[in-house]
Parts: sequence; C-alpha cells; structure tokens
Amino acid sequence: MPIAPRGLIRPIVPLTWTGGPAQLRHALTMAVKPWQDTPFMAGQCCPGVGVDCTHFVCAVLDALYGRPPRKVRRWKPGTGVASLKAGAKVLRSIVKMFPESYRVTTGALEPGDTVAMRYGRGPNHVALVGWVQNTIWACPMGVGGRVSQMPLAMFTGRIVRAYRMRDRAKWYASTPKPNPTQTGAGHG
Repeated sequence: MPIAPRGLIRPIVPLTWTGGPAQLRHALTMAVKPWQDTPFMAGQCCPGVGVDCTHFVCAVLDALYGRPPRKVRRWKPGTGVASLKAGAKVLRSIVKMFPESYRVTTGALEPGDTVAMRYGRGPNHVALVGWVQNTIWACPMGVGGRVSQMPLAMFTGRIVRAYRMRDRAKWYASTPKPNPTQTGAGHG
C-alpha cells in the first residue's frame, strides 16, 4: 500500500490507546527523558538545546535500539503543509531508516508507535505514542514549541499514518533496568 495515495490522506479514526507492558513503558521513559523540554529548532538534534520532530522521533527510536543517533536529512520546516508529495517523501525516509517498522492500519495505538500527522495536504509532523494513557510525545514547530507529552485527543482527525516496530523486545535489552527504589517512573 502506498504511503501517499492520490489526493488528501484520510485520517485514522477512531483512535484508541492500547497500553503495553511495564518494560516497554520503562524503555520509552528512559529514551525520551533526555529530550523532555528541548526547544524546537529546525534541523537540530541536541538534547536540551534544540530538535525538530523528525530528528526527535529518529533519535528516540535509535536510543531504544541502543544505537547512536543516525544522520537524518534536514527538511524545511512545514514540509508537506502545501505538498502531499513532499510530506510523503519525509515519511518514506523515516520508514526506510527503520525497516523493522510496519504500518498499523487500525486506530489501535501502542506506546512507542510512530504517528504521522497532517496539517494541510500532506503528512508534515511526526510524534511517538506515549506510555501514559492517551498521550503522545511531540516537538511542536514554532516559537515556544518544546518536546512534551500531549493529549492524544488534540490530534484526533490529524493522525494519518501509524507505524510499529516488529522487534520491540530489543528495546528492553538496550535499556537500563529500573531502580526498584524509584516510584512513578514514566508517569509525567
């Protein structure tokens, strides 16, 4: 099935959050933690300094697999707003970087899924489904945008594609084990 069919890409509805094992939630917590509150900066990939949505998603997925962040093509901010073809090209480049991914064709989202959103004609924003129920982690574009957890409901009608990794058990192996004295990990 093509990533960019002719015309406007239709949103996935309804959306549901299906949860996941504690190991998955812990792995995501550890991978996202260095990026929390990092400001939006187009084409950047430095925790605490600046990142855009594409670099954020790719860097977190690389961290989950225990590999260093790969070089990601720098895209013009808002690519895909006016052009379905350009937005699909960005999304295709991310999918190719992670061949272990497959397309989720239902609205049943799980923590760690990569979602593509539409503002305008094409997919032009990516984010990760969060480990807290009905949330996503995103880096919104623009002044004041920071990597943060947001309600999934904010994106109803905008999520047009979702991808899941086949081999998420590898994430558990590359993540430090939780400290049993810590409580509430991943709930904020």
